[in-house]
Amino acid sequence: LEDTFKLKEGDRKKQIQGLKEQIRSQEERISRCDDMLLNREIDKETHQRMIPKLKEEITILKEKIKLQETSETGFMKYCRFGIPL
Repeated sequence: LEDTFKLKEGDRKKQIQGLKEQIRSQEERISRCDDMLLNREIDKETHQRMIPKLKEEITILKEKIKLQETSETGFMKYCRFGIPL
């Protein structure tokens, strides 16, 4: 029974890893936008429009990670409510 729950826990770890990868991707995009501004490939207004959007996405992803990490595992929930004492 615990093995079944551990499989699902592995999925949760993969989800967290995927979210962290998305954060890294957004951070790289911010860095590229900064570089583009410095190289005068984009103007200041475009930069100011893009950066807050990317930072907001990072904040949302971090919240999703926090929820995944703090939520109770299915096995622990089962142990608390499903096993008669």
